[in-house]
Amino acid sequence: MRVTPLLLLLTAACGGNIADSSYDKAADDTDVSGDTAGGDDSSSTDDSTATDDSTATDDSSSTDDSSSTDDSSSTDDSGDDTSDPGSDTPETTDYREAGPWAVTVTTGSEVMDADCTLSYSVFAPTDGTDNGHVMLAHGFSRTAANVADWAGHLASWGYVVVTPELCFSSLFDADHPRNAENMVTLADAVWGADEVTYVGHSAGGLSAVLAAGADPNALGAVGLDAVDSNTTDGLLAASSIGLPLYGLFGESGLCNSNNNGVTMLDAAPNSRDLRVPGADHCDFESPSDDICGFLCAGSGSAYTDEEIGLTVRGMTTAFVAWQTGDDAGGEAWWEIGGDWYSYLNAYGIIQEI
Repeated sequence: MRVTPLLLLLTAACGGNIADSSYDKAADDTDVSGDTAGGDDSSSTDDSTATDDSTATDDSSSTDDSSSTDDSSSTDDSGDDTSDPGSDTPETTDYREAGPWAVTVTTGSEVMDADCTLSYSVFAPTDGTDNGHVMLAHGFSRTAANVADWAGHLASWGYVVVTPELCFSSLFDADHPRNAENMVTLADAVWGADEVTYVGHSAGGLSAVLAAGADPNALGAVGLDAVDSNTTDGLLAASSIGLPLYGLFGESGLCNSNNNGVTMLDAAPNSRDLRVPGADHCDFESPSDDICGFLCAGSGSAYTDEEIGLTVRGMTTAFVAWQTGDDAGGEAWWEIGGDWYSYLNAYGIIQEI
């Protein structure tokens, strides 16, 4: 197949697969410190080079009660109501906010085979808290740096998060099943037989699904605008995976392979798909970049990038809290009738697909 320079640029920027409303929360202010001490080197070579990038933590997210109250508690899935529910914010844990733990980042590497030495970062609570484990994968032709904000946020809630630099994720050597295999191997090297939740953006979401199906210690997987491969590796595997395979999706477009990740997850017996209306593919990584935003931008959204980011953080963290057993209330973000699901759906920022 002839690949044009524009397509090369597009896939590299957006993770594509050749295969004025007021949201009632402040931005995430997780305190993330680079610290090379205390990394898990029991089976890996410590390549730690992180420096202390500590920033002050500000968890004072003010609640705007000036807007008129909206007594919506229905489970209307139309998603047409973009009015701010304001003071109707649920009283249960708000996972959109930064958690109470300061975060330390360490680095390491693990030899997979002759073709791959997998570098990775570990985001963990500074005080040693360990509420559960997350393997978080970046998208196609992206890097672990593009999911660092999600990792820091999860770690601020007490989870230990590993972000690998996938070896087979570029235009000329993409191998999603092999990436999944390496993720499982890395999880075993870092955590042994402990349970793990897999999360991934774009093609990293595909690898997360495949890893969850291959790892006997997996609790489930959540895809962030996940895409399937041209050879439908995910679709073929999903039907035999009984674990929860959930997904958040943006609008259909070239950069997310026209939402083929929805079809992939729908093949699983225990799946759930929700859309963030108006979100583009790069809204599901953080930080992203201007090139990705330009090439993968959608037709516009009623919500700001900050509002979309808060939703992705909240939904992802709630899924992890639920699956690890750390907080059964995380289910209320995903299931119809749950207080957070009803709140976000009434606001219109999540919809059924």
